[in-house]
Amino acid sequence: MKTSAWHVPISYVDKEIPQKGLYSPYDSAAVFAVVRDSYSRLVSQWNFIPSNQLQLGRKKTANLLDRNNAKDMNRYLVQKIMAFSKTERGSKKYFMDDAHFLSQHDYFVGQDVIILHYESLASEFPCLMRQYGLDLKIPKRENGSKGKLTTANLTQNTRDLIARVYAKDFEEFGYPV
Repeated sequence: MKTSAWHVPISYVDKEIPQKGLYSPYDSAAVFAVVRDSYSRLVSQWNFIPSNQLQLGRKKTANLLDRNNAKDMNRYLVQKIMAFSKTERGSKKYFMDDAHFLSQHDYFVGQDVIILHYESLASEFPCLMRQYGLDLKIPKRENGSKGKLTTANLTQNTRDLIARVYAKDFEEFGYPV
């Protein structure tokens, strides 16, 4: 699996660690995670892709895509989501594109995790920190997005596909379809 450590679901970390004789960083810890509406999460994925990776197909014959073209974004997302939806859970391809297409609920299978919502992080995070007696704040930061497209640019076909493939995320985290 060639995925950044911070993108690997807890259940996979916990599976690997005992085999290597190490302890899990999640043992005896209160674990929280931030989830996001699947539509905006996938548009964000599109907007943050490095320009040299904006392509469909094999590298030598790739079709370069225009970051601010809604048709290109929808084509890209449909292709990637379809490819993800056909993979076997836990397989190498399941973690494609640094696990950016993984369903969010997969990160928490069998885990006791406190869920915060990206859209209300400004209010949920301080409450969580007070609950644990911590004086931590989320630093302000500029949005590093390179694109200008939003969820309004998703076609109905793309929205329907996202709703189907990420249905558990919508349901488990209380987002409307």
